[in-house]
Amino acid sequence: MKYYELIPSIDYPKAIVIGRHLMFNGCIGTLKSIKQEIYMGQPYSHHYWRDAFYLKDRETEFFDIDWKLARHNVNLFKNDLKDKDKWNAIIDYFEYSGDFDLSIIECLVAQKMYIKKFSESRHSLIRQLVAHYGFSLHKLMYDKHSAVRCAVANRGYGLDKLVFDENMYVRIEVAKHNYGLDILIKDKYTDVRCQVAKQGYGLDILLYDKSPYVRAEVARLGYGLDLLKYDKSKIVQKVFSESNISSK
Repeated sequence: MKYYELIPSIDYPKAIVIGRHLMFNGCIGTLKSIKQEIYMGQPYSHHYWRDAFYLKDRETEFFDIDWKLARHNVNLFKNDLKDKDKWNAIIDYFEYSGDFDLSIIECLVAQKMYIKKFSESRHSLIRQLVAHYGFSLHKLMYDKHSAVRCAVANRGYGLDKLVFDENMYVRIEVAKHNYGLDILIKDKYTDVRCQVAKQGYGLDILLYDKSPYVRAEVARLGYGLDLLKYDKSKIVQKVFSESNISSK
């Protein structure tokens, strides 16, 4: 697929040609060739453009753009998913420019379309969306971006590996699935141990945790109140008071 980078008129954003389609400011239209030097028009609405640009390789093209699908109305895209050439062009533009709309991508992912392409995107938000829908988890569990690995853990996949993840938020997601709590109870980060306490695991140990936030979670579950009522931490005392009031 050949890309042409276009030279825009002054103050216009860049546009690129992908195959036989023109992507301009997030819009896609048909490409028609006419014999002339340079034509520059003016945009006449937010979603409809009629512009022409001079190509860097000295070809001259006229771009007649008729954008019939409102960019932010995903429902309109659902009836147009069979045009694979157009959607391949749109996806390539998203990847090339970084100017993408997640609602459009979500529509495609929900239809199980272009999963391989999206799972290999250079944009972590797109890969995270793929993982959120439960696709390509075997690959995305090793993703370099922690948010993507969090999404994988959220699906309950690869927990035996992710329980040892370097990012604490990934480990918190693992704990939410009641996996590896015997390991995570010793985690150096308070937030992870708090999540272990929320799962109701090892309360007899976490009752004596060095962090008042962890002890507060234990108190919130109503465990060890006979000891925690003497806790010197205001955080724990506040939770204890709330628990005491609610039990009356």
